[in-house]
Amino acid sequence: MKQNASGAFDVFYTAQSAVGMIPYPTGTQALVDKYGSMNPGSEAACKQVVTAPVVPAYSFDLPYNEYCKAGESVGGTFEGSNLRTGKVPVYYLFDTTTFTSKYFFFDGATYTPIQMVEQNGFYNFPQITEDMVKKYGALDTNSIQSCQTIPVTLPDPIPPVDGWVEDGYEYCAAGSTVGGVDGGLKTRHGTVAVWYGYGSHGEEQYFYKSARNGGLTEFFYEDLIGYESPEWNIGKENIDAYGAWDDASQQACAPVRTFTNATETKTENCASPLTGTLTFSRTYKLWSDGVKDSYSDWSVTNNACVVPPVIVDPTPPVTVPTEPADDFVTIKDFELSREMCAEGQVGEKTFRLDWTYDLYSDGRKENYTAKTKTALTNTCKDLTDDLIETTPVERNEACPAGQKGNIIVTGQNITYSLSGTKYVEISRQNNCYAELSDYSPEYKTEDCPDGQSGTKKSVRYFATKTDGTVVYPYGVTYSPTENTCSAPSEADNANQIANSSAHGILANQSVKASDSSQVKIMTDYVNNAATDYGDYKLNISVDSLAVDSQKLGLLTKAWVSKTGGKINLGSLPRSPVSYIGKGGITKDNVNKTVIRDVAFSQTTGKLTVHYTQTQSTLNTGSVQSFDVPLIDASQAGISLNSVRAY
Repeated sequence: MKQNASGAFDVFYTAQSAVGMIPYPTGTQALVDKYGSMNPGSEAACKQVVTAPVVPAYSFDLPYNEYCKAGESVGGTFEGSNLRTGKVPVYYLFDTTTFTSKYFFFDGATYTPIQMVEQNGFYNFPQITEDMVKKYGALDTNSIQSCQTIPVTLPDPIPPVDGWVEDGYEYCAAGSTVGGVDGGLKTRHGTVAVWYGYGSHGEEQYFYKSARNGGLTEFFYEDLIGYESPEWNIGKENIDAYGAWDDASQQACAPVRTFTNATETKTENCASPLTGTLTFSRTYKLWSDGVKDSYSDWSVTNNACVVPPVIVDPTPPVTVPTEPADDFVTIKDFELSREMCAEGQVGEKTFRLDWTYDLYSDGRKENYTAKTKTALTNTCKDLTDDLIETTPVERNEACPAGQKGNIIVTGQNITYSLSGTKYVEISRQNNCYAELSDYSPEYKTEDCPDGQSGTKKSVRYFATKTDGTVVYPYGVTYSPTENTCSAPSEADNANQIANSSAHGILANQSVKASDSSQVKIMTDYVNNAATDYGDYKLNISVDSLAVDSQKLGLLTKAWVSKTGGKINLGSLPRSPVSYIGKGGITKDNVNKTVIRDVAFSQTTGKLTVHYTQTQSTLNTGSVQSFDVPLIDASQAGISLNSVRAY
C-alpha cells in the first residue's frame, strides 16, 4: 500500500523486472464492472444523503379584537356583546443557517412568513385583522356574526302645548303713518302665540298658533331674519299670516293725507206756486288724494222765491187782532240709559232718550213730547268656556319597590271661564333604576399553549343590583389584560407582545348626565384601563339639570388624562320649563319667559343661561342671565378645556 497526496491508501500489485518494480493499475468502477464484482453491501452507487424538510412548529396565538361602533353589537341584538374575538396561530422555526428565529402563518397548505412591524427600534407582530383571522385562524363561536346596528325604537313625540307670545313690528316709511293719518303712529305692533313640543329624538319644536283658525305651523328660530336683541321682532309677515295686530295697528302704513275745506253749491227752482230759485251750499273735506268726505248738511244761502202777481177784486179791510208775543222757549232734552243683556250673556245695551218741552218765562214746563229711544251700543254676547290661564305643574312620584330615583311628571293646570281648572298630564320622565350596589372585576387565568411558558390573564366586570340580580355592564366576554406566554427561543419578542395590556376603552362612548351610577361605573373603568392617547370621544347628554357635578368632574378628568380625547355636551335644555326655580324663572312667569342662549364655560364648568321675560305688550324685557352648575371645575381641572357644547 502507498499513501497518496490526499492521505488515502492505494493498493498496488507489483512485479519484478529488469528495470525495477512495475505497479498494477488502480482499481476503478469500470475495471470492476468489466473484470470483477463489488463486495457484498456495496452494490448500490454512492448518492447524496437526503434529509427530511424542517416544518415550523406551533408556538402561540395572536388575539383578534374588534369593538363594535356605538349603537352596534355582535349580531345586532340588545343583549349582544360589543366585542368580536378570535385568534390566529403563530408557527415558529429556528433557521440553523442564519441562526435567527422566524414566525409563520399557516392556511392549511402553505406557511407564510410574518412581516414584523418596526416601532421605536423594536419589532412587533402586526395588528390582526378580520381577513387574517378568516385566512389563517378562526373567530370565536360567539363572534361569527358581524357587528350590526341595534334596532332603535324612537319614542313618540310630545304634542305641542301653549308656550309664549312673540312681538312683531312694522316701521312705516318716511312720510307714512298707520292709516296715513297726519300725526298718527309710525310703528305697527302685533303679537303671535308660540307653542312648543318635542320630536321623537327629544329635539324641541316650535309652532305658530294661528289667531284665525287655531292651526299650528312649525317654524325655526334660526330661520328668522331680524329676530335679534333688543326688540326680538318676529316679523310683519308672520303677524299677517298667523298673529293679530293691535287695535291701533289695524290699518296698514300709508302716505300721510292732507285736506282743505271746500264748498259746493246747487240751485233749485222754487216750489209751486212760487217762482224763482233757491241757492244751497254745503262744506266738505277735499283730501290730497282727491277723496271727498265729511259733507255738511245743505243750507239755503239765497232765497229768490216770489209769489206771482194776482189780480183780485178789492175787499174791505179786515182788522186782525194782535197776537200776544210768545213767552216760552222750546227746549230739547235727553238722557242715557242702560239695559242688562239676556240670561246667559255678558255685556250691556245703551240707549239715548230724546224729547222736547216748552219752558215759559214764569218757569212752567208744558207740551212735553213723547220720548224717542235710540240704540247706541250693544256688547251682549253668549257666554263661552274660554281659556283663562295655563300654569305648568311638575311633581315627583316615587319609584316601584326595589328601585331608586324618581318619576318626574310634567303637566298643566288649565283654567276655563265656566268649567273651572283641569289638570292635563304632558310627559313622564322615568328616572327609576335598580342601583348597582356592588361593582367588581372577575379575573381568569389560563395556561399557555404546549411548548410555552407563562400565563394568560383576562378580566370581565360584574355588578349586583339592589334587587339581587347580577349584570355584566360591559358584556360577558373576558378581555385580555396580561399575556406572559413565550417560546423558549424567542423570549424577548414574545414577552414584549404578551405583556402589553389591552386598551379596553371604546373610541366613541355616550352617557346621560343624570345617570350618576353609570357615570361612576364609566369613571372607574376608564381609570383602570391602560393609557392610550388617540381620537377618543365621550358624548355626555345633558338630559336633566339634576346631576352630580362632582362625579361628572371626576369622569372628565379620567377621560382626558387616559385618552387625551374630547368630550361633547349635547341636548342642552332650551325650554324655560327646565329652569323653573333658577334665576328669576318661576311657575307663575314661565309662560312669559324665552330662553335666548345656553352656553358652557370651560373655566367654571357651569351653564350660563340668557333669557328675557315679557313685561307688557310693547316691552319684551331686558336680557338677564344666571349660572347652573354642571361639571365641578375643582375635580376636572384643566380637562375642562377639552369639553365642547353643541
